[in-house]
Amino acid sequence: MDLARAERALDSWRIGLDRSAGERRARAQSPFEFASAIPGSRSRETLFSRGVGDCSIADTCIKAAARKRRPPPRGRRTASSPDAAPAGRRPDTPSQPHRRVHDEIERILLGEAELRAGVERVAAEIAREYRADEPLLVAVLDGSLVFVADLIRRLPIPLRLTTARARSYGTGTTGGPPALTGLPTPDEVQGRRVLVVDDILDSGRTLAALVRELAARGARDVRTCVLLDKPARRALAFEADHVGFRIEDAFVVGYGLDHAGRYRNLPYVGVLAARASARVQEART
Repeated sequence: MDLARAERALDSWRIGLDRSAGERRARAQSPFEFASAIPGSRSRETLFSRGVGDCSIADTCIKAAARKRRPPPRGRRTASSPDAAPAGRRPDTPSQPHRRVHDEIERILLGEAELRAGVERVAAEIAREYRADEPLLVAVLDGSLVFVADLIRRLPIPLRLTTARARSYGTGTTGGPPALTGLPTPDEVQGRRVLVVDDILDSGRTLAALVRELAARGARDVRTCVLLDKPARRALAFEADHVGFRIEDAFVVGYGLDHAGRYRNLPYVGVLAARASARVQEART
């Protein structure tokens, strides 16, 4: 072998070493990076020949490489588009952040710990009252949802649960004649002890109407349970059998209570600021 042939053989050997080292480095990368770095990696055979010998991994690599090469869908904004959203802000969102619901509360009337203790106390009263029965609880929608969910999980007695809907406030802060819908059927009520669970007792009209209607449908006994009692707003002689808290004459929201559908998600009961109520009214007109 002459010197030229020896040099060519040595060069070929070095090239082979470099290629093998490159392949080893590629295998050390993640399958996604490896697939994207190999020309023609959409083919399964190419991947097998490069060292990805598992079918599921090969298929994953093919899909990943195809996604990386795929152009963005038409109409989608990209970073280079003239109308792209500025960095750090989602597109199509207002420049001003939404107001936090907590900021529209004048003060907290009942905190989370107080509410928890009140629910446990009322649950103990109800358990004693119905220890020999299986009462039918009628949750008055929508305001009592949070209260009744916490209440029934603290009741160690058999019970049944249904719902009724009563609407009296609308978008204002003064109650009117209640509209009752979705009441349980006479078959559900007949001969049973019934406990109506509501969020607040103020005028007394809603609960009085519900008690009359359920008694007319054949209930053996109808009692009432409320989270909040506001005696100063009573329009007729009516008292609930089980009361969580007696409160002052203020418009309260949170823990299921709302104003025009808002504030139910607050974990406490708070007094709604007058400016927030006025803003809701303006938005509705």
